[in-house]
Amino acid sequence: MRTFKYILIIKLTVFYISLIHAESWELNVNIENIYNTSTPGDWITLGTCDGCNDNFQYSEDEFDTPDGPIDYTDLQFTNYNWIGTIDSNGIVCEYAHFASDRKAVHPPSDLLVWNITGVCADAVEETTQTAQLNWVVDSLDQDYEIYIYVGEEGVNMRYTTGVNISCDEMGSNYELIDGEWITTTNIKILMGGCASTGLQTFYWDADGDGLGSNLFGQYCNGFQPDGWVYNNDDVDDEIYCESNNFDSCWTCDGVNSQMDCNEVCAPNTPIGEVQINEGLIYGAFIDECGICSEGSTGHIANSDQDCNGDCYGTAFIDDCNICSEGNSGNTENSDQDCAGICFG
Repeated sequence: MRTFKYILIIKLTVFYISLIHAESWELNVNIENIYNTSTPGDWITLGTCDGCNDNFQYSEDEFDTPDGPIDYTDLQFTNYNWIGTIDSNGIVCEYAHFASDRKAVHPPSDLLVWNITGVCADAVEETTQTAQLNWVVDSLDQDYEIYIYVGEEGVNMRYTTGVNISCDEMGSNYELIDGEWITTTNIKILMGGCASTGLQTFYWDADGDGLGSNLFGQYCNGFQPDGWVYNNDDVDDEIYCESNNFDSCWTCDGVNSQMDCNEVCAPNTPIGEVQINEGLIYGAFIDECGICSEGSTGHIANSDQDCNGDCYGTAFIDDCNICSEGNSGNTENSDQDCAGICFG
């Protein structure tokens, strides 16, 4: 816990300390409750420094202290991607929330992003549900852009001194993609790079067909890494298919040409591989009587023909092993003599 100030509405005050090219700098971000003088606030520190690390480094990045019994508005940096990483001293990051987040010194062309979340005090949630962000930027090197974003709305922190937010906007967004929870924040501070235009969402295109998957990342427009595209339209990002049209065997533009009459796919198709493991046999075909036969049908081809080759005919093999009756032209057992001897 920290020493708290008591004022009435939530106010987020950003004090610019110093920023010079290739030198250390810091911003203190303070959140205060100014609609309830008995409810304390919190603060966080961001910045850059020589020798600092953009990723987790214990001495640079201070964990946010757990909530105590006092009702207060909490503020923190949120870096879920740091969980499980190990810093240069062998310390494992076990938490996502930080009270400080310092990064390496970068040129103005690089973009630095600080993700911010928080939780309003109960007293604020039950009353105004509103926060006011305030800051002062008076000596930042002109080569650096610095913007604060609340959702899609970006504010130039050089020329504007405040913006209102709701308590709901202080939380994180969660999306389940391919079995993995992806987390984003509504509040960000961007410095350098494309800070003025903001980040754009891109989608990973694993198969290179120009159609993206649901896996997304945010980058400056025009500076996204190779393999990231503007859409997430791909129905299968493991198979190259520009048309995005798959048949029942999951073959691109296949029009079911590799599916037999029993709806079993060829073994070299994605669905066929699954069907083989299920014990199905590919190769069924339409026999001469128009019946889907062989493969996994359980039906023998042309088994509906009689001995004369007529589908569903009545001809049969008589006692002299001659195809008789039906359309055969032979009378049953006509090859027997009066003693019943065939061809006697």
